[in-house]
Parts: sequence; structure tokens; C-alpha cells
Amino acid sequence: LMTRIVGFLALVTMLGPAGTAWAQDITAVSRAVATKVGELGEVKDRTLAVVDFLTSGDRMTELGSFLADQFGVALTGRARAAGYKMVTRRELCQAIRENKFWVDDRFDPELHRKLGKWTQADFIVSGRLTALQRQLAVSVRLIDSATLAEVWADSLTLALDDGLRAL
Repeated sequence: LMTRIVGFLALVTMLGPAGTAWAQDITAVSRAVATKVGELGEVKDRTLAVVDFLTSGDRMTELGSFLADQFGVALTGRARAAGYKMVTRRELCQAIRENKFWVDDRFDPELHRKLGKWTQADFIVSGRLTALQRQLAVSVRLIDSATLAEVWADSLTLALDDGLRAL
């Protein structure tokens, strides 16, 4: 994960002001989503975890991992004020690796339930990325890990340039 983040930061640096603006958009959007999630009554006194955001073809990418990490950071920043706890992405990745929840790039529909059980997360935040020419459509969902019910969802669109598309 650290290698992915360092690679992304190097890319942002190479892109100059356009890349920086995109990174600022991600930060602002992540904070806005974290605020919306924090306002949900369902999350009070509960535990949340964020999984990698997959592409519309259920593939894991560096961009999806980076976006999930940014949403995780924003949610962690709001956790105390909103009254919920966060499972760290490191703990989540460890549970996935140790229990072999993810085999190649195929998505397991029961993953949310398994992760909730092994990490004791009540809710899993997941997302889907779809590249639309010069834009990136991102859907974010809050899923109850016990029932797999979708509790909350939002969608957003971000600018996408060729360098970021390569991630």
C-alpha cells in the first residue's frame, strides 16, 4: 500500500497543478462523504471498515486502493466527533490476506459478511469506480456486515486525466 501511495504522490508531482487540483478534489470529496456518514444514526457506537474500491469489472487497481485509503482517512478523522470507531486498513488487509478472502481479482459477494465477522466491523464502506472518458464516476456504499443490507449510498464524479487513468 505504501508503494502505491508513494507512486501516486510521484504522479501527482509530475502532473503539476492539474494533478494537485485532482488530489484536492479527492480530499474535499472524501471529507464530504465522511461528514454524511457521520451524520447517520446507524453508525453511532458502531465500527466501520473501508475495503478497496473496485472497478466496474470487479478489478482491484492502485487508484481504487488509493481512493479507499483517502475515504478511510477522512472517516477516521470524523470518527470521534461522530461516535463511531474505525478498523484500520492494515487490520483489514491482514484479515483478507490471512483468511484468503480475496482470490485473484474476483469479488466474493459474501466478503462484507466475512470481513465484518473477522474484523468485528459492523459496517463496510465499499465503492465502485467507472472511468467515463475524462471523468471518474465513484459510488460509495455503507453496507451492514451482518445483513448485507445497503444502509447508505452516494455517487460522485471526479475529473480524470490520462496519468490517473493509468493507475
